[in-house]
Amino acid sequence: SISRKELPQITKDAVKAGLSNSGQRCTAGCPQFVDESLSVEFLELVTQEVTEKYRHGLPWDSGAKILPPLDGQSNLEFYQKLISQAESEGADVIAPFGKEIQNGVQPPVILVFNDLNDALNADAVNEEIFGPIMVVVKLVMR
Repeated sequence: SISRKELPQITKDAVKAGLSNSGQRCTAGCPQFVDESLSVEFLELVTQEVTEKYRHGLPWDSGAKILPPLDGQSNLEFYQKLISQAESEGADVIAPFGKEIQNGVQPPVILVFNDLNDALNADAVNEEIFGPIMVVVKLVMR
């Protein structure tokens, strides 16, 4: 069981796992399963971490951590498909910088599934994304 005291560090680690690859290396973050009782605080901390530390941009933009995918347009289209499909499956989208492609870069997006059954049908949960999309699934722990 996780205590609220541990939540800030857990959040930083979860965001790093979910967004640090940005399609540039062969690692992909897995969906983050979060106890519903901690989800509001967790998502607030995630949004804060993303906003403060995961700016998107081109490689020469100072401070940019989220860069264009190496194989370009096909990955960008894949990211947009995942976001659209997740929304149609009932996910909430947290997109501090917007969810649309900007100058060839997909800004970081957090897809939040409030229901496990909806999540299980979504490609964002079942596919390796290799991009700046973090998936969070809320669970009711008993």
